[in-house]
Amino acid sequence: MGGTLLEILSEVAAETSGEAVASEVIVSFPYTGVLSESGLGVSPTILEPPRSLSIEPGTASGRPLGDLLRLASSPLGMDSSLALAAVNSAIQPPPEAEPLDALEAVGLNPSDEVCVIGGFPEDYLAAARRRCRRLWVFERPPRMRRDTLPDWAEEMLVPRCTVLLATGLTVANRTIDRLIELASNAREVALIGPSVPMHPDSLREAGITVAAGARFTDPRGAAVAVREGGGTPSLRRFSEKVVLRL
Repeated sequence: MGGTLLEILSEVAAETSGEAVASEVIVSFPYTGVLSESGLGVSPTILEPPRSLSIEPGTASGRPLGDLLRLASSPLGMDSSLALAAVNSAIQPPPEAEPLDALEAVGLNPSDEVCVIGGFPEDYLAAARRRCRRLWVFERPPRMRRDTLPDWAEEMLVPRCTVLLATGLTVANRTIDRLIELASNAREVALIGPSVPMHPDSLREAGITVAAGARFTDPRGAAVAVREGGGTPSLRRFSEKVVLRL
C-alpha cells in the first residue's frame, strides 16, 4: 500500500467492505454522509472547487461502496469528502475503542506547546489553553477567526510543537500527511472529531498516536441530521465519543 493516508484507508476499506452497497449518500454542509450495512460514516464537506463531484447527482445512492472509495485518488474536494465518508462507513470503531474525552487521552501538561489544525469549538480550545504552556490555532484563509494563524504558518511552527491536534478534515484534504512529517518531534499526534477514521493499524503506521472519533449509536438518526445540515453538536445525540490509544 502507498499514497496518502486517505488512499491507504480507502484500500483497507475496499478489502473489508466486499460487495457492500452505499444505501444512502448525503452531500450536505458541513458534513457528507454515507450509510451502508456496516453503519454511517461522515466527512467534512470540502467545497473547493465549487460543484466538484465526479459522480452524477442522483446516482450515488445504491452504488457499490467501492465506487465511492475509489474517489480517494481524485483531486476534487467533494470526491474526497465522499471517499472519507465511505471509508468511515466501512470501517467502524473497533471494540477496543473506549469512551473517553480526547484531551484526557492526550494528557496535556503545563510544558506542552500545542498546534491545533482546524475548526475546534471555542470551549474546547479554552480547555486546551488552560492545560498547556502555549497554543497555536491554524485555519485556512479566508475562514479565520480571531487569534488564529494562516495555514501556511504551519511550516514554521508545527515542528516546534509537542502535541498536534487535528480534525478529520485534514485526512479528507490530505494535509495530515505533511503535518505528520512536520510534527516528527511531537510526543502526541491526535486526530479528533466524528469524521476521524478508526483503523488502528493504518493510523499507527502513519504516525498517529491518538484517534478520537465517534461510534454512531443511531446511524439512521444521525444520517437525517447530516441531511438537514447538522454539524458536530447535532451528531452528539446520535453517537458517543470513543478513543483509540495507538
